[in-house]
Amino acid sequence: MLRQERKQRSLKLADLAREIDLSVPYLSQIETGAKPVRHAHVARIIHKLGLDADTETKLRRAAALSASQYVIALPEGAQADDRILAAQIAAMFSSLTPDQKEALRVIFSSPDNVRYSGC
Repeated sequence: MLRQERKQRSLKLADLAREIDLSVPYLSQIETGAKPVRHAHVARIIHKLGLDADTETKLRRAAALSASQYVIALPEGAQADDRILAAQIAAMFSSLTPDQKEALRVIFSSPDNVRYSGC
């Protein structure tokens, strides 16, 4: 998907890599799916390519699917209860039942949570 978007804009791999501060080999590996896409890279790619909302959502989804590990970024000064909750979610995710995962999907699918932002 990324390669297609880049080529539609007549951008060379080296040019895009330089403009978003990535090495050419690393960006190539992202395009081919050999490497996962980090959230910070997704944001720079979206900004540089000026993607529409639908394509941005697709790219964020593809990036989320490319990763095997995720980080729960807590704001500075997060309360102890929030830190504990984040740790519990991370530790217990693989043992959640399908119903519990569906409940989380419902929570996170509200209109305020339409982006995949934790890559």
